Formats: sequence, C-alpha cells, structure tokens
Amino acid sequence: MFPTASQEVKLWQSVGTARWVYNYTICMQRINYRFGQQFISDNGIRKHLTKMKKRPKYEWLNLVSNNVAKQAVKDACGAYRKWFNTLDGTSNLYVEMPKYKVRNKSRLSFYNDSTRLKIKGKSILLEKIGWVRTKEVLSNKNIVNPRISFDGKYWYIAVSYKIEKTVRSTNNHVLGIYLNGQYPIAFSTGEKYTSINESEKVKKIERRLCRIQKQLDRKLKIESNRKAYEQGKNVKKILSQRKLVYRKLSNIRENYWHQITSEIIKRNPDKIVLSSVCIKKLLSENNQSNAILKERFYEFKRQLYYKCERADILIVEVNMNSTADFCCSKCQTINFGIRGKNNRFIRLKCQESR
Repeated sequence: MFPTASQEVKLWQSVGTARWVYNYTICMQRINYRFGQQFISDNGIRKHLTKMKKRPKYEWLNLVSNNVAKQAVKDACGAYRKWFNTLDGTSNLYVEMPKYKVRNKSRLSFYNDSTRLKIKGKSILLEKIGWVRTKEVLSNKNIVNPRISFDGKYWYIAVSYKIEKTVRSTNNHVLGIYLNGQYPIAFSTGEKYTSINESEKVKKIERRLCRIQKQLDRKLKIESNRKAYEQGKNVKKILSQRKLVYRKLSNIRENYWHQITSEIIKRNPDKIVLSSVCIKKLLSENNQSNAILKERFYEFKRQLYYKCERADILIVEVNMNSTADFCCSKCQTINFGIRGKNNRFIRLKCQESR
C-alpha cells in the first residue's frame, strides 16, 4: 500500500491500539488465572473496554475503528484457549503461555472488518483511514480476515479467499521427506537440497549485518552514560538499517521454502510422509545450533501443510529415532516404509550393482 502522510499516522494509531488492547487482555487473563478463577470470555472483556472508552483517560481508543480492539481481544483470548488445551491434553500441539507484545519486536499489524472493506481499482477503503492506493488490484469476492501490517519498509494488506477444493487424479505415489541439520531437506528418491544460507548472497548480507551490529554496539557503549541513549538519532538510524537487513534475510529464506514446497506439490503425490527429528534435541547435541535455527523448519512445515490441504494431498508427520536404518549405505536413498530397529534398508539397485 502507498498511504499518505496523514493516513500513515492513522495506521500507526491502529497498530498501537491493537497492541495495547492485546496486552491489556493478556494482563486480565493472567491475573484471573493467578487467583484460580474461570476463563474470561472475549465478550466480557469487550464490554469492559466499551465502558473504558467513556472515561477521559481512554478517549484515544475512539480514534480508531472499533473492530481493531474487538479483534485484538479475540486474538488474545484465542491464544489463551490454545494454551489451556495444551495443559489439559485436548490438543496435541505444544503451545506456550501467551506473552506480551513488545513494540520493537512484535509484528506490527491490525484487523479491518471484511464487510466494510471496499475495493475500487487500485484503491481500498479502510475504516477511519479512507481510500488508500495499492500496487495490485484485489478481488472483491469472498474476502476473509483482512490484516494490515508493516514490515519495516512497506505497508501491506493480506486477505484470505474462500476457494473450492480441486479434484485431482490419484497415482498411488508416496513421497518421503526428511529434515535434519546437515542438509535442510532430502527426498525418499535420493534428491537433496542445499541450504540457502550457504549461498554467497546470504553470506554477504550476514557479513553486512555483523558490521551493523558492531557499529551499534560501539554507539551504545559511547552513549551508555546517557539516560535516554536509545532516543538518539544515530542509534535510531542504525536500528532501522538492522531491521531492513533482517527483513531482507527473512524474505530470501521464506522465498526459498516457497520454491521447494511448490516443487513438491507439482509432483502430485497421493501421500507425503514428513519425517523430522526433535529440533530441541538436535540443538542441544549439535555445535552448529545457530545454523539449524536459520533453516526455519517451522516455516517449511507451515507452507507444506496449507499447500497440501489446498491440493487435497494427505500429509503424515512421523519421528525417526535412527536414520541409519532407513538410509541405503551406498546411495543414501531413504525408505520411509520400513519399521523396526533391527531392519536395515538396502536399495535393490545398489545391491545388484555390488
């Protein structure tokens, strides 16, 4: 999006209001949980916020749309429900206790009501902001959950569309995928993909990030005697440069996983078996823990799951305790079909060639 100066001020007000309401909801839920009381529903908190808006101290909440605060309360209560489901065992996913959003570290975004979102050419109408120019023309059919966000350089609007599932032909093909710390991804057919972090482009950006971090450390060391050293113009400039470098690295890694997952979906398998090791255990045993974190395996799983759901492909995730029993000792082809610790896999073609 390309907002004007006055529109950008209103966008920042909406972002700040969404973060404050989210943190306020988290605070109320923590106090309530500490004293052993029942979970506060989002309707109860929203009624309380409506009364707060009438006070002179919280009149600034009326500067933005009501749906911004409403959805922030829903997001916070939804995060608490996921955590409670983890505690009582109703969900298999491990979710930590919701944390507060920090201004410099959290994602800068807010919600806009889909029913009040209007699109006309390369312009969109946002609540209490007005018509904002966009780079692309958005479709106005079946829009769900529009979110406006800022990534440090540009403003974006992300929308979801309701689409029908495609019916595809079956071919009884099963594709196995293995994740570990040596090479980021390997297929059961023997194909392996190198890490994007080993490319010269990423290494060059990381060296630049190291120089910026050293420059920031020197500046903070010089201005450490001042009380408000973070308010200096030079420090703000270096922090903005570092944020843009992090943004560039994140986009490169995310785009790399998009390319791999798209290639997997184009193979049109009936079933995908995703085998991965415990990342926490791998980080504790491996000296290259920083390199493993840079691979962003969670982003790969997230993209693969939603693309498989859209393409009607079954995906199953299993854990491998001993990868040596599943790999051919000659060509390193992986067989995901065998089970048992005493069964060792040797590829038939390799056995005939010996």
